[in-house]
Amino acid sequence: MDNPNTPNGDRNQNNQNNNTPRKQSFFLFIVAALLSLLCVSYFMKTISGSNTDEITYNEFIQKLEANGINDIIADNQAQFDAWLAEQ
Repeated sequence: MDNPNTPNGDRNQNNQNNNTPRKQSFFLFIVAALLSLLCVSYFMKTISGSNTDEITYNEFIQKLEANGINDIIADNQAQFDAWLAEQ
């Protein structure tokens, strides 16, 4: 429950700070969903045999990198390293 003695500006600032992780999680969810769609499209082409050349593979890797796969890998590695340090 809000403190009646807290000015509205402070309450709004606290709400904005609390929403930051939620916004980041939503953004990561969207990026992961887009990367999943990208992977599925190339996976389907590969298992159907329509694209088996190295050019398609390199194109796929470039699209993953352009859409932030390296950032996701780095973030996952940082989370894993933090978890491992606690063990």
